[in-house]
Amino acid sequence: MISVTGIILLILIYVIPLNLVIYNGCEVISDQIISEMVIEVVEKHYVFIERNLKAVLVTIHYILIILLLFIIIRFLLYVIQRYLYLAKDIDVYEKLSDILVKYDKGLEHINFWGKFIIIAIFIVLIYFKIYDIRLVVFGILLILFVFRKYKVKKKRKKSIIRRTKKPDNEEILEERDPNEDYKLLKWKYDCNSISVKEPILLEVEFNITNNHRVMAGATEREFEKNVFEFSKKVQNLCKTYELSKEQRIEVVLTLISTFKVEEEKEEKTPAQVITAEAGNFLSLGRCAIEILRAMDLDVVEFLVPYEKGETKITFAVEGADLESEDNYFIKDNKKYYYCELLGQGKFYMGHQKNIVEEPR
Repeated sequence: MISVTGIILLILIYVIPLNLVIYNGCEVISDQIISEMVIEVVEKHYVFIERNLKAVLVTIHYILIILLLFIIIRFLLYVIQRYLYLAKDIDVYEKLSDILVKYDKGLEHINFWGKFIIIAIFIVLIYFKIYDIRLVVFGILLILFVFRKYKVKKKRKKSIIRRTKKPDNEEILEERDPNEDYKLLKWKYDCNSISVKEPILLEVEFNITNNHRVMAGATEREFEKNVFEFSKKVQNLCKTYELSKEQRIEVVLTLISTFKVEEEKEEKTPAQVITAEAGNFLSLGRCAIEILRAMDLDVVEFLVPYEKGETKITFAVEGADLESEDNYFIKDNKKYYYCELLGQGKFYMGHQKNIVEEPR
C-alpha cells in the first residue's frame, strides 16, 4: 500500500500537476518569512544571503508539504482498504499483488536503466550547479515507487493437515481423522478500531462428529468434547496473539454474534449451534458461555426479559479488575464484564445492566 500511495502522489504532483501550485505557495510563504526577519548584515552581502535563505526555506516547505500529502493519501487509502476488508470481505492487498505480478514481469532491465538515467541526470545538474527541489523530489519518488522490484504477497495454500500453535508459540501438526466430519469457522476480530494493524482473521476447525460429553477443564465441568476442543483452539490462538482477557471475551462474542438468530423455541446444544451457526437467543447465549468456561474463564449466568414475555440469557465474565469504574458486576471481590448478545451481528460488553435473576 505504501507503493500505491507513492504512485498516487506522483500522479497528483507531477502529472496533474500540483507541484506548480505547491512550489508557488512555498515561495510566497518564504518571502513572507524573510520580509519579517531582521537581519543585520553588510549591505553588499544582503542580496546573496536573501537569495540563499529563500532557496533553503522553499526546499524545507516543499518537502514538508509533500510528506503531509503522502500521509493524508496513505490514511485515506487505509480507510478505504479497511472498509472493504471488514464490510465487503475484499482483500485489497491480494488484488494489488496480482497486478504487481504482471507489472514485474520483464521489467528488471527497465528498472535498472530508469535508475541509471535518473542518477546520471542528478550528476549533470550538480555539475552545472542547477538546483530545483521539484526535480530532486521527482527523481527520488521515481526511484522509490516506480523503478523498483515489488514484493508480492504470497497466497497460502490450504492443506488437509492444518497448523495450529501451542501457547508457547511452538507449531504442531494436527492430523485429521478421515472418518470424522469437520467444519471450518472463519471470523474477523478487530482488536483496536483505531489501530493501523489489520483485523485478526481467525480460522478454527470444529469436529462435528465427536460430540459426546466428557468431564474436562480446570474445574472438571461437563462439556461436549468437540466444543471443549474447539474452545481450546480458540484459547491457544488468543494466547498466540497475546490477547488480554477482555479481548478473548470479545473474540468469542464476535464469533457468536455472526450466527443467525432463530425464533424457534426449541433449544440447541452448543455443538448444534456451532454446526448450524444458528440458534435462538438462549442457545446462542449458552453456547458462548460454554466456550468461555472451556477457555478457563469464570462466567455467571443471568436471565433478562425479552420480547413477547420471553427471557434470554445474559452473562458476566471475569476480567474487569483493572477497570477503574465501580458499576461492574462483582463476585468474590472480582469485577466481571456484563455481556449480552443483541442480534444483527451486535453484542454488548461492559457495565452491569438490570438483572432479573440468576439461573440455577
